[in-house]
Amino acid sequence: MISDTYLSALKQARKDFMEGTGHPEMIIREEVLDSWRRSRAFHINAQDARCNILTQEQLQEAIAENQVLYDIASSFIDYLYQIVKGSGFMIMFADQNGHVLKLVGDADIVETAKNQDIPLTEGSCRLESVLGTNAIGTPLFSGKPIQLFAYEHYFELSSNWTCSGAPILLKDQIFGVICISGSWERAHPHTLGMIMSAAEAISRQLYLTEANEHLIAMRNQLQTSIDSIHSGIVLLDADYNISYVNAITLRTLNFAKEDMLNHSYREIFPNLELEKLKEIIADVLNVEVNDITEDTTFVDDLGADSLDIFQIIMGIEETFDIEIDNDDAEQISTVGDAVEQIKNATNNN
Repeated sequence: MISDTYLSALKQARKDFMEGTGHPEMIIREEVLDSWRRSRAFHINAQDARCNILTQEQLQEAIAENQVLYDIASSFIDYLYQIVKGSGFMIMFADQNGHVLKLVGDADIVETAKNQDIPLTEGSCRLESVLGTNAIGTPLFSGKPIQLFAYEHYFELSSNWTCSGAPILLKDQIFGVICISGSWERAHPHTLGMIMSAAEAISRQLYLTEANEHLIAMRNQLQTSIDSIHSGIVLLDADYNISYVNAITLRTLNFAKEDMLNHSYREIFPNLELEKLKEIIADVLNVEVNDITEDTTFVDDLGADSLDIFQIIMGIEETFDIEIDNDDAEQISTVGDAVEQIKNATNNN
């Protein structure tokens, strides 16, 4: 609550500044005084309110240009309003051009703001270069949050307000401001903390949204590159479920994407281990792949000696990224035995 004494001191300090007399710096905070100086440099007539409001069409265009941020900010504003509802405050979001794109508040305060000499409504411009020191235009310029009481506003017409505003930042770039306003009699330092927390949360959500969109774009680019390859490609996750297939694979197998994605590769390629194993055996023993079946024995049918079997097991371990210990290797007699060892090993990985 601002005391009448402090309010009078603020009013006198503002008068001294406007007239170039006295020592307003004894009362006025430096960040406010800096904003006053900028406002004066803009040649703003502090007694002559200017109305700069977007048409409905221009407002919708501005919202569309900031749609992602607008949607994020709107959800936070609606949530915050549920907290302050009935307390005589209104909450708003302005874009980087200072235009209020969203405003929510109690009906009486919204109506008062709309009908004052400096209308505060959706579409109104609150840049410092237009309205001097205010809790939207000043954070847009400084990149810092601020709370303004009564006569700290550059326009005396705004002296019956208290406003807290905080910039929405992403990678040191200002994308907008979130602000809460009410009667100066309701001034409370906690409102600045609340609006700063909201701005930080909006900034964080904006970052996550943009990062996700970037990842999606990268994935789409990767998918386009993979689809251009003239070979079938199937990617498996850590559980050997299919996580990606390219277009040529789907065409070759005559499958729909949903019939393959997230399915175990064994559902789609039940004999994959056998076919890969047959290639390893054929390469080591110099035999025809078509002569190898699951019932084929390594020693009796293929004439493999212990060194041949060792090379085959080494090939299995390298191809399937598994390990087969000596006890399990000694149990392998047929090609089918080796397939079972491969399946058991991959299931345990």
